[in-house]
Amino acid sequence: MINKQSNVYTIVYITVMVIVVGAVLAFTSMALKDRQEENAQADKKSQILQAVHISTTRSTVIADFNKYIVDQLVVNDKGEETHGEEAFTIDVAAEAKKPVGERLLPVYICQLPDAGTKYILPLAGMGLWGPIWGYVAFDADGSTVYGAFFDHQGETPGLGAEITKPAFTDQFPGREVFKGNDFYPIEVVKAGQKPLNPNVDYVDGISGGTITSKGVGAMFDNCLSPYRAWLEKAGNATKGANAYSTAANLVPADGNADASNTMRRLTTEDIATPKEGASVNIRATVTEAEQAAARAEAAADRTIAEKASAL
Repeated sequence: MINKQSNVYTIVYITVMVIVVGAVLAFTSMALKDRQEENAQADKKSQILQAVHISTTRSTVIADFNKYIVDQLVVNDKGEETHGEEAFTIDVAAEAKKPVGERLLPVYICQLPDAGTKYILPLAGMGLWGPIWGYVAFDADGSTVYGAFFDHQGETPGLGAEITKPAFTDQFPGREVFKGNDFYPIEVVKAGQKPLNPNVDYVDGISGGTITSKGVGAMFDNCLSPYRAWLEKAGNATKGANAYSTAANLVPADGNADASNTMRRLTTEDIATPKEGASVNIRATVTEAEQAAARAEAAADRTIAEKASAL
């Protein structure tokens, strides 16, 4: 008979149990690996969408992400797009620890039906008890914050964990990172205080969550600063496109200043250069359009005044 009280039996029994349990756990982990990866990706996509105020569900998150995220880029600190990497698969926390010049910087371009183009940038840092991360969405001007989302791994409920709540995140929309030609990442300061630099936009930190609040501020500084060149380019491109669109739609069809005239878009003949290499005087085109608009407005005012006097 086997002596169940012997040390040999105990050692053999424990060894067999460890092998069996380990094998079961390994098999279960491998069987669920694909589903775990799908859930992680779905959660990340949901967080990205929450930065632009889109709430989604587990069943619709993939479709919503594909609908609103129209492009994904990877750029460097010089604002240049790089190739060979997928934005969604980049480990932002790992990149945040690298020297700025070596980082891969993901950009998610979102198109909203009622709010236009938004640029969503990921953030990663450290709170009091562990990692914190988030996503901040910018308007097409590359400066104004449209929305923000934050999450954490183990911050204290009621204290540092409050970074996930609207009371904190709702402070960010409308804040700007460009003031003229200067770039200032948003600061997080103690409630009732202001940053030392009066040009910096800021939000109030979490009461009782000082270290986590400082972690969010440090995260903005460390993770947003490398995007400066790209945000500046994106904002300038949008301003240029808007200026052209405004000028193109203000030119009267026949040159008459009457307010009832149909407007037309500029054609290639309007901006044709006399010879190859010659410059186009865009300012003159815009000035003419502004003058035409002013004349049309004056004509409309006269018409209104005449009708009013006839009453």
